[in-house]
Amino acid sequence: MLLISFAIISPLICLLLLFWHKTNFFTTYGKLFGLTKFLKIDLYEEKKLRNLDLTYPLFLATSYTGFFIRLISCVVCLTTWLSIIFSFIFYLIFLDIYILLLIPLNTLLGLVFYLKIKKLI
Repeated sequence: MLLISFAIISPLICLLLLFWHKTNFFTTYGKLFGLTKFLKIDLYEEKKLRNLDLTYPLFLATSYTGFFIRLISCVVCLTTWLSIIFSFIFYLIFLDIYILLLIPLNTLLGLVFYLKIKKLI
């Protein structure tokens, strides 16, 4: 089950963090699926014209103060919750409690992978 952590869960967490923090994936697909008003993408793009370094997670964190917004804007918090969710999903698939014991390792590896790849970009 350690292989699942190294080969699937941690890289998946890393990939989602890269999509969320380093690309326009979320806003692009939000527009595509007609979620522009719900996700406040128009307001984000308006503010981005004034500040080219603004990212969508940073926009959310500075514009809204809810718990969920703070949770998804914090890299460590998001990594931890993604690790818990993916570990639980794989626990349900394989019915091996050992996967749940690897949540801290998945969190650390996902974060380390993300930070290393972020430096390369």
